[in-house]
Amino acid sequence: MRRISRSAASARRMAHSPRRASKGKSVSNLGPKEVRGLIRAGEGQTIEIKTSFSEQNEAIEALCAFTNSRGGCVLVGVADDGTTVGVQLGNRTLEEFANRLRLNTEPRLTPAIDKVMVDDRLVIVIDVQAASPDQVFHAFGTPRIRVGKTNQVMPPDQIRARLFASFRADAKTGSGSARGRAAGSVSWQEQEKTCRDLSAQPRSVPRTHLATILNAWTGCGHRDLSAAASWR
Repeated sequence: MRRISRSAASARRMAHSPRRASKGKSVSNLGPKEVRGLIRAGEGQTIEIKTSFSEQNEAIEALCAFTNSRGGCVLVGVADDGTTVGVQLGNRTLEEFANRLRLNTEPRLTPAIDKVMVDDRLVIVIDVQAASPDQVFHAFGTPRIRVGKTNQVMPPDQIRARLFASFRADAKTGSGSARGRAAGSVSWQEQEKTCRDLSAQPRSVPRTHLATILNAWTGCGHRDLSAAASWR
């Protein structure tokens, strides 16, 4: 097992301490020393490394996985072996990446994006917080979680748990509501009614992904739920 230096451990704690990003303002405040520590720590539960923005789809999937897990950051401008190669930015590179990220995540991700010079080379640090337990974030239509250094599809049991947490937080209580009950004890009719109720809430799980959640809830594939995406 690789030992992580104190500077790397300190950088990790600084990078992923609880906070909120403000529009147009950096919140991570990492300097070259801290970024070097993250690079030395290497890819893992909270760190993803990319050589350039040609890998932006993979970076977006990683940010989604981090958000659904413990938070984390993507370092762009670093080779797989940990060499700082730097990135060259066009006039709109970061703006176009941010737009692509917003268009392909739901709810929309708004990470902190910082420019840090490391050994005279530019590294982009893209940092996201962990989501609340009642949220499910999707990238390109799929919810993902971070497992070690990999981005994996969120298992159905985790989707169910987050859905019930969302019910407890947001859904209105009504006759026949499945709010607060174990998934196995809820009939299809109750599930359908509760999800319809939830879809009407302003802070609900994204409506375009109710089909994904319902498929997970009912054990996946027992019923065609594609129509759920049109509940608006």
